[in-house]
Amino acid sequence: MNIRQGINDLIVSQKQNGLQRKIELCEAREVSYQVIRDSFGNIAEVITEEEAKAVPVSTTGTQRNPFDKSSEPVEDQDEEELEEQEQETVWYVPIPTRKEFISNKSVDYRILGGLMLRSNSNAQFDFLGMNDRGRRYIMGHRMDKIIEEIAETTINPKTKKPLTKSAVSKHIRTLKKLGAREFSLGNWNDKLYYNLQFGEVDEDGNTIGGDFVTISSEKLRALTEAYSSLSIKIYAIMLWKCWDNKNKCYKETHIPYEALIEETGISNRETIHNCIWALEDKFITIRTWKRREHILDSNGEVRSVIRAYNYYNIIEY
Repeated sequence: MNIRQGINDLIVSQKQNGLQRKIELCEAREVSYQVIRDSFGNIAEVITEEEAKAVPVSTTGTQRNPFDKSSEPVEDQDEEELEEQEQETVWYVPIPTRKEFISNKSVDYRILGGLMLRSNSNAQFDFLGMNDRGRRYIMGHRMDKIIEEIAETTINPKTKKPLTKSAVSKHIRTLKKLGAREFSLGNWNDKLYYNLQFGEVDEDGNTIGGDFVTISSEKLRALTEAYSSLSIKIYAIMLWKCWDNKNKCYKETHIPYEALIEETGISNRETIHNCIWALEDKFITIRTWKRREHILDSNGEVRSVIRAYNYYNIIEY
């Protein structure tokens, strides 16, 4: 199994276990509940009758109560309201890590992260079919508002000032011109939408390719609002490089600068160094281990030198 896919599968498994425990608790207490599943059979939500009664009225005035069979279907709900509901809770945001994409210097991960944070899942907008799990969407009429929000909340690390709307728009135009699968335009019922593809799925709806990691919405929002694009890229790369797929956890890992240079396409070691250390304490831990090694110098003589190796791990809280 691909390492990056393993991270996503673990998150899905943890969510399923939590929802299953809620079902068991409801049955033990003889509480009425309804299970909502997605097209893959996964539990999407468990709602008790009391919780359903507390669901707010939608903008159309219809009570969205899962126990009420007359509730409006998901695809007819207001997409802005759905987005607000998703942003209210902490969720895991998929971020593409395909090498050809993440190593492109013109791709700004602050902007990409801001778009992903404000996107909607295919479970909410099923206009391309539920067997399309590796994508998220933004409806075209919402893009101007999203550009404004990203500009207001994204701080340039160098100037310490928010980005301008024109700067954000320029980065989005760059994404369009790339023609990459991670960002493209589509049309559905004469409505423009932006397609944000982070992974591929097979005919059974299982994610394949593994070209993405997931970051909690809280951490991604903090990254996009105050860190550089390269710092976000490096953090995303470390997420899968530090992942122990066998034990399903992060572990302290030595990642040579050469590996990060290859993945990011940035050859300046000092730039890589500064971005790594900017992440320390809040997002990653760094432990430097020094050891004495024997090498051959230019004269063919054996010399004893001390070399330092950095080991990284992911902060999960």
